[in-house]
Amino acid sequence: MDNHQLVTVSSNENKETESKGITTNNTALDSSQPDDSSSLPTDPMNCNYPEVASTIPAPRKPRTFGEISSIRGVQNISRAETPFIRSLWILFVITMTSLLTIFSSFLIRDYLLYETNWHTRTLRDDKTAFPSITLCAHNPFSLEANRFWREGSTPNPKQINSRFTEIATEVLRQHNVAFSINLLLLDSIETFYTNLDPKVRYNIGHKMEMFPHCMVTSESAHIVAEKCKLELDTELHLHRISHPKYFNCWTIEGKALEATKEITRLIMLVQLVPSKKINEANLSFIMDTFTRGEGVISVVHEPGTYPEIEKHGINIQPNRMNQIIYKPVLWNRLATPKAPCSEHPPPISDLGVNYTYTQGQCLNTVLQEQLLARCGCLNTEYPRPASTDFPVNPTPYCTSLNESLTNPEMASKLIERFQCIGEVMDRLKEIKEEAARQGRCPPRCSYFTYENRLSVTLWDPNAHNLAAYTERYRKLDGLLKAQSSMNMKTSFVSYWNASIQQFSSLDLDSHNQPERFAEYSQFVDGSVTYISLTRQEFETTVMDERLVFDVYILISRIGGLCSLCIGLTMAFFIEVVEYAYMRLLYNRMSEQSRKWGFRRPAHVTQTNVPSTELSNIDGSRTVLRRTRRKRYRMCCCHRQWPKSPSV
Repeated sequence: MDNHQLVTVSSNENKETESKGITTNNTALDSSQPDDSSSLPTDPMNCNYPEVASTIPAPRKPRTFGEISSIRGVQNISRAETPFIRSLWILFVITMTSLLTIFSSFLIRDYLLYETNWHTRTLRDDKTAFPSITLCAHNPFSLEANRFWREGSTPNPKQINSRFTEIATEVLRQHNVAFSINLLLLDSIETFYTNLDPKVRYNIGHKMEMFPHCMVTSESAHIVAEKCKLELDTELHLHRISHPKYFNCWTIEGKALEATKEITRLIMLVQLVPSKKINEANLSFIMDTFTRGEGVISVVHEPGTYPEIEKHGINIQPNRMNQIIYKPVLWNRLATPKAPCSEHPPPISDLGVNYTYTQGQCLNTVLQEQLLARCGCLNTEYPRPASTDFPVNPTPYCTSLNESLTNPEMASKLIERFQCIGEVMDRLKEIKEEAARQGRCPPRCSYFTYENRLSVTLWDPNAHNLAAYTERYRKLDGLLKAQSSMNMKTSFVSYWNASIQQFSSLDLDSHNQPERFAEYSQFVDGSVTYISLTRQEFETTVMDERLVFDVYILISRIGGLCSLCIGLTMAFFIEVVEYAYMRLLYNRMSEQSRKWGFRRPAHVTQTNVPSTELSNIDGSRTVLRRTRRKRYRMCCCHRQWPKSPSV
């Protein structure tokens, strides 16, 4: 009976085990372990517990990168159930990655071209410095030139032209027809300039007296400067430029850029000399027939820069009111590896005077250096060194004649120079490109240009109005400077009453005008022109150079390709770090397991338990692991070993 009961109990237990299989197995697992109280040594310092060590499992192997990757198709490779599906996904990943690489390389190549375009914007109420204006008379000779040539103190155009004709005849005798023709074509003002001393060039050109009046208007003042002596009352000043085609040119510019921002208008009266009054020049300079006229050529340019009259000059008519309305344009270049720019380049020097750097003048300086080094002479069109105007042994121009040489010797010298010049000019493009490759002449990163609009109308002043205007301004200026003086006030009232009575009885058509108008009589002969440089308004057009394909567009387009091809995102890099970290952690734990002999108990395997009960076994096993590890840590820390908990 008892045996039958035992069998029944056992059978019931087996049935219960089948329904709750995890309970029996867990109980067997616990019963197979020795009792903690009997197996623990009495020495608390002895921590060699093979039973404890044998129950602490080895670390779990981390997942592969294919299992955690978010790249489209990679997880499908890991989960594929057939070789065909796996091969299909592998082909997809390889193809899409290849296309992504190719298209991305094209985008990077386009980015490295650094192509740019210009974006326009307008700055309202922006006060910029007043620009410089350079004026050159088409007829470069003053009336003083007639006196110098009449006295014979300086060479006249006929003498220089006769010498070139003699040399051309000598060359023609040597059967060099082409070079002889070139010499005969040198009958120009530019060639005449190169064969004069620097002092003579100044003496026969126009002086400051060609500017009888200048007027400056700002937001708060109106200033009249007689004889154009602007530096007395304004921040503007007048200085001379020696030009090979126009002799004495005059530039009006500000002393300091900040001081001219309030100026809105500059008016200049220019006294001209008609070409027909220059006796020796009437039948000379045949080659300038279609390039010379009457009047003035002017150029508006950035303060401090050398005026490029031949490129940007505007012709001004004589005896006219010429108004030049300008608008400033600020150019901001973008410095790129393929097109760098310079913030503070060195100045450009011409005849010992420093000018603000421009890329064009820098390249011309490089060409001038080549001519001077290889040919021993200078081109009049390029910036010239200060040695050109040395009184003793000056550096010659390429068309300069040497009085100490005979005609045959001079002919051979000129032939040698011109052949050398031709060789250098043939390499003009190559020389400039080489200078650019060497980084010698980068453009400025920021500079100004000026958009000009010229309007012209008839201007017919009379002498008495000009005289009255000047005298009235003098009186008003004196009154403002001595406002507290009673004598000045009385004198001004007397002048005002007298001037009204005098002008009311004046016969403007009479040839017997007062003597005080005599100095203004030249204004009625049609030789004076009126030039007004006017600021359009206080605003600046800004041209910003920007990349057509910048780094933000590059990242955006590559990101679109990544999303289209394989779904690559920035999370990919986190996944790489995660995988590397888990592999490193697994390797370290594996090394510790091998060192302490940790292993999974042999009698507890997943093969002994049905797949439906694995989760329960793992949960009970976790409790056991925590208990064993806790006791093991407490032992190593020299604490009293706790009693074994009942599981």
